[in-house]
Amino acid sequence: MSGVKTVLPQGTFEVSKSVRLYDDAHICGFGALETTLVLADGVNDNMFTNADHRKGNKNIRLENIRIIGNDKRQWKPATEQRSSFCNGVYLINSGSVSFCDIYIYDMLQTGLHFTFCNDVSIDGLYAENIGWSGLGTTGTNNIVAIDLMVVNSGLDSRHSAVHLDGGNCAYVQGAIHRCVGNGVMLDSTYGKLTNCLVQVNARDCMRGVALIGNPVSQPSNICVSKSTFVDNEIGVMISNAHGAFVVDSHIEGSRECGVLFQGKVGGYDSFVANCSFARNVVDVNQLHQSRNNFLIDNELESA
Repeated sequence: MSGVKTVLPQGTFEVSKSVRLYDDAHICGFGALETTLVLADGVNDNMFTNADHRKGNKNIRLENIRIIGNDKRQWKPATEQRSSFCNGVYLINSGSVSFCDIYIYDMLQTGLHFTFCNDVSIDGLYAENIGWSGLGTTGTNNIVAIDLMVVNSGLDSRHSAVHLDGGNCAYVQGAIHRCVGNGVMLDSTYGKLTNCLVQVNARDCMRGVALIGNPVSQPSNICVSKSTFVDNEIGVMISNAHGAFVVDSHIEGSRECGVLFQGKVGGYDSFVANCSFARNVVDVNQLHQSRNNFLIDNELESA
């Protein structure tokens, strides 16, 4: 599909093979609760992907659509290693892409995944019963994702509800409930991750937000602001990362720790400021090589 606005009518439609999106593709449903696309049994592929994975595509827009992944009727071959398998949308090397009011249910892997993309806009994503992540990226720059709601995710091997891996400049705002893994995972496995702002409400996750780097590449310039973390194992974890700011947030009921600094090179040169803590086993803890972290004007309960 390319170069024209395609309006899908009301109804439920079965998709038997991956829909390929060319430059300037614009697909619009009649409403996220009115136009439903269901991945047919045994398709074992993405619902949507871009047409040219090598050169990439640009100016792609999807809006007002409900996607059902039919995960119980898909299966992953034992030799399959790609992250581009059974996602709602998988785009690679693409730019200027936008999504508005997308509902995704029962997806075997990720709801929306972007690999080496630029200028991604998401305004309204509801994802529920997701094997991997509601939103995932690899090496993607300039992503704005607002009004997210991810419920019951990370069902396959403890993945995160939102997972940003490498890239520069991201803003994530929304709510996450019941994730087997991290609510939001910010890591540097595939390249350095920098300049991110996260504003989320995360409840009943392994960690509400996790910054995870390694001795070679650490996430930096990350701000977690105006967020609420309730009944997670850890509210915010800063592991092998630096230049992190946790500010104006509330952390409550953490079963292990409210804010944890850790790692081989530690969590370091970071700030926790103007935050309130309640009912955490430990409010703040520093382990391993963590250092030079500052606690300013917080309401702490535990010693």
